[in-house]
Amino acid sequence: MIPARKSPWIQRGFRAYNRRYLGRSFHRIHLDGDLSALRGDGETPLLLCINHSSWWDLLLGVLLDELMPQWDSYAPMDEAQLRRYRFFSHLGVIGVDRTSLQGAREFVDYCRELLEGKPRALGITPQGAFTSNSARPIRFQPGIGAIAKSLSRFYVATVVFDYEFWSEKHPEAFLSVRPPERVTVGPDFDRRAFVHDMERKMEDHLDSLTALREQREPARFSTLVSSSNGISPVYDVGRALIARLRGESFTKSHGDILTPHWREIRHREP
Repeated sequence: MIPARKSPWIQRGFRAYNRRYLGRSFHRIHLDGDLSALRGDGETPLLLCINHSSWWDLLLGVLLDELMPQWDSYAPMDEAQLRRYRFFSHLGVIGVDRTSLQGAREFVDYCRELLEGKPRALGITPQGAFTSNSARPIRFQPGIGAIAKSLSRFYVATVVFDYEFWSEKHPEAFLSVRPPERVTVGPDFDRRAFVHDMERKMEDHLDSLTALREQREPARFSTLVSSSNGISPVYDVGRALIARLRGESFTKSHGDILTPHWREIRHREP
């Protein structure tokens, strides 16, 4: 196992880089939900169950961490992968040996010591591998249940990410959060029932975000990151020059100009 070795300086610098990188890669990053609902009591840890459908999930996770300053956040990664990208251990990433039962036990023990009685968050992708957001039923690895049972109390919530092309050259990204639930672990705590319950909650969360995303209405979301990426730099300069000569307004975005269908126009007429 590779323990996290957080560096505030590296974390601060990477967050700034990450925002710029995401801004160049996506047209917008949309938020569904209220991040303020993720506040805790200052001593109870938070478990975040996050879906895992894309390479971009890690960088959206870094953005989420930035937007949750009240939490000291951590996340696991396959140990072999973290050895390739050791840099991420300075951001709070933990390398987990997934090839042995002993590796899993070490990780659970590490998480208990890391989290118990502290305002720390652990973002975990319990599906254990890249999985399509449309795959059903959702199945979690048992590790999230073992971590939950090792704690005396915790908050738990689902967080889901999704991606889609709308009307621009660059894709849209979506981050959706739900209020956490407080769980007290007693002698009757059933970790298998807990895992099953979280699987169903993530299914419902993903289904709700999909339904919202398919409406293609940006006003239904809050904007976390927005870019002004156009079609191409050369073409956009030409378009801007022509618009200026004509005394017209100019926008780089393709979706800002939407011609209504004739039925909509007739419906609006008095």
